[in-house]
Amino acid sequence: MAAPAIRSGLRFWREERGLTQTALAQSAGIRQDRMSRFENGDALPTLAEADAISKALQVTLADLYSDDLLRAMRAAAGAA
Repeated sequence: MAAPAIRSGLRFWREERGLTQTALAQSAGIRQDRMSRFENGDALPTLAEADAISKALQVTLADLYSDDLLRAMRAAAGAA
């Protein structure tokens, strides 16, 4: 089972960028079914896949995996 941080981070940043799983997968050069498995927590991306995803989302790897950043951004979005 994947770490919750990558699962929630991936979904958060994908939705924040207004991308579908398919669009993100294409941009990152990863099969859509594999992207779905990452987001659902059924698989962990390799370092190369995580790097490609972070570049496609225009975030750092640390941002992609950061629970603290996600909590802060969700709180800020809720307060807006």
